[in-house]
Amino acid sequence: MAERREPRNLMELHPRRIAGWDEGPGGVVIQAPRGRLLTFVSHRLGRSEFVRVNLDELGAFVWKKCDGATSVLEIVQEVETAFSGDSGSISQRVATFLHRLAREKLVSFHSECTVR
Repeated sequence: MAERREPRNLMELHPRRIAGWDEGPGGVVIQAPRGRLLTFVSHRLGRSEFVRVNLDELGAFVWKKCDGATSVLEIVQEVETAFSGDSGSISQRVATFLHRLAREKLVSFHSECTVR
């Protein structure tokens, strides 16, 4: 029988970027890999196997904090300081954004700081 994992509290985790990205005059752009089929087709057509995703100001702020050293709770607190708004809605927005990044395999979550 498989070992059951304890549910993890998102706020205690340390997100780390695992996708390429750059920052220019237009802001932060993530280089997200295409799905398997689109990668095959793109390769055959001589196109990039990555999709460029432009982040808004809040997304860019959170993305830069996904360094493996900063916890989600610390990111939320820094977002609350930098941006005005209801702390509950900011917390939910950050959590939703990070879950989406993880689902797309653009960040990974770690229970401990991954920066040495």
